[in-house]
Amino acid sequence: AVIASAVENPLTLADDFVHEFHHNRLFAIEERGPFFDEQTGRAFTEATHYSPWRFHMRRLHGVLHALYVFSRVGRYWLHVYQDGEIAREHRDYATDRLLRIPLQLSQAAHVLAKYASFTSFGQSIFEGIVEELDRLRDDIAATDLPDDALALTFQLDGSYAPQLSEIDGRPLSALE
Repeated sequence: AVIASAVENPLTLADDFVHEFHHNRLFAIEERGPFFDEQTGRAFTEATHYSPWRFHMRRLHGVLHALYVFSRVGRYWLHVYQDGEIAREHRDYATDRLLRIPLQLSQAAHVLAKYASFTSFGQSIFEGIVEELDRLRDDIAATDLPDDALALTFQLDGSYAPQLSEIDGRPLSALE
């Protein structure tokens, strides 16, 4: 089950569905066995690790979920970007997502590689996700995205707006 807000943008709503579906999928996979070494227990109890999707520290279990989920969300936005009939504003937003997500995935994978104590099952899951990240990065690199694409934020009315610097108010690039 998922709870999703009604939004005026079907592509962003689909992003939410892809995101939540893959959380549920990873929870189902985890029913086969634990991902983390239970001797430490910190993967579930200590929110002391960086996550590029949150402003506060996360538990390693949450970082792993984000890594898996956003690898699938990245694949979704790649399909959107490659759709020849997609409207310009949606293509621009997809470009933003395709520039940001691989950087975020790399950061999250680094946190897990450095700090997680995986079971053998969890290590195989993590390695599989990292292999998918490599394929996703290669597929995104093949699209030849512009380095200077604007960072865009999703608005509740379904539109997009430039993300502005909190320091000087100028529009940011997606890579910034």
